[in-house]
Amino acid sequence: MNYKIAYLFISITGSIALTQPLFAAGCSPDGEFDPNKPEASGYRKVFDDEFDSISSIDINNNRTGNYNWYIQPFFGWRPMPSDDISVADGVLMLNGSSAVGYGIATAAPADNEQGYVGHVFGGGAYFEARIAYDPETVDYKNGWPSFWAMAVEHMAQKKADQWPGQLTGYEHFIEDDFFEYDTSFAGISTFGGAIHDWYGVYKVTCPSGFCKVSNDGTSLFNNFVNKLQNTEAIDWTQFHTIGQLWVAGNNDNGNIGYIQTYFDAVATNDRVTWVDQGDGAPPPSGVFAFSIMDKQHLVVILGTGKNQPMKIDRVRVWQIPECAK
Repeated sequence: MNYKIAYLFISITGSIALTQPLFAAGCSPDGEFDPNKPEASGYRKVFDDEFDSISSIDINNNRTGNYNWYIQPFFGWRPMPSDDISVADGVLMLNGSSAVGYGIATAAPADNEQGYVGHVFGGGAYFEARIAYDPETVDYKNGWPSFWAMAVEHMAQKKADQWPGQLTGYEHFIEDDFFEYDTSFAGISTFGGAIHDWYGVYKVTCPSGFCKVSNDGTSLFNNFVNKLQNTEAIDWTQFHTIGQLWVAGNNDNGNIGYIQTYFDAVATNDRVTWVDQGDGAPPPSGVFAFSIMDKQHLVVILGTGKNQPMKIDRVRVWQIPECAK
């Protein structure tokens, strides 16, 4: 998870073949997308956890394919302790005892050909989570509540994120932060979100790690501070719905892809767009930036900071059936 974030106004079960094409004609929403009724735009629910039981979480870290959520992170990071995860009255509680920012995810590393077990999402989707927390508990030096995603091509560490035509080890992958609460400077009625196009040879192309193009004001876009308009201060201790629509660029929409974020089913004033122009050449820039997302598959992640309890009422994902990969 990238801690230099942007601020927005804001599963397919089983294995996949990462080499499959991700989209076909008709993969854009049918008509104006309504987050209250994704089915009306041709979407079907492919992932739904109402947290009626902790049994949907791989709490014992078995890493089989029978769970919605896994506690073992990628990259060799330590798992969130099971004592920090509880389910009661249809609500998941994450209460980080360490500043991990990575609590549970829809996939986990595994010793198999594809490098992971669980659920990943490609070809476009609508992601949604109902979240609550107390802003008074948030200490930004120790992480923050978050709902985000990253490409399994990078996380599974099978070199599936190799940028074609570049030297071996030159990676290219997407991170999509749907929601992060790191916006105290902008007021209570805000939350953060960013999309990061990461690339390069780690600590070679850019000394700090990977290079990136982002919509956080450091490159390309400067649309990252957005306040929720025409509303009183948001009571984050009550549940609110964070949604994001990802439409992959495809033949049906002129290869124009985009993300659009929603707060309580209302579209925010931020939309990030791109044009699928094939593999391209580094650095990702102009309309080509972020289009790598359309070629990859997202692992969805829920996390929080140290001693910052975060409640999740549900997480759902919809996809257009013929486009989901």
